[in-house]
Amino acid sequence: MNTKDNTLNIFSFIKTVVVTGLLLASVSLQAAVVKTGDIVDIQYTLTLVNGKQIAASRTGQPMRVEVGKNTTFPLVEITLLNMKVGDEKKVILQPKHAYGLIDPKRIRTVDLNKLPKKSRKVGATLFATAPDGKEQEVLVQSINGDKAVLNFNHPLAGQTLFFNMKVLSIKPK
Repeated sequence: MNTKDNTLNIFSFIKTVVVTGLLLASVSLQAAVVKTGDIVDIQYTLTLVNGKQIAASRTGQPMRVEVGKNTTFPLVEITLLNMKVGDEKKVILQPKHAYGLIDPKRIRTVDLNKLPKKSRKVGATLFATAPDGKEQEVLVQSINGDKAVLNFNHPLAGQTLFFNMKVLSIKPK
């Protein structure tokens, strides 16, 4: 083997070590990404189409999401996958992915005299006990003579929502 061949082999060896070293360094420096089962703290705002903010995390009190455990809207959990600390995303939640469509079966007409006097006006909010025993918000949607139309749908049913979020921390499972 001549000197030229040795020199080429040494350069080839050095090149391989340097490239491999860089590759290892880049792998070890990669930021953690959100995976199913991780506990993720996010800062968020939830707004209506008209821009009205209806919910938000408070400074110093992020929302904690355990990805894959249905701790928030499923589409938000799916969107969190592969995000890194500092990443921000906006999720548009159509009604079927948020609080559902308006179900006409959950709108009922009752005798007005069955309502408390202070609630006998359009827009009044009542609370009823649902079949599962939980308290449920009910809206007086309209009044027609001696009848009241009550809406038992979630107050945000039928609404498109904007969920803006920023990943603050990721705790792997």
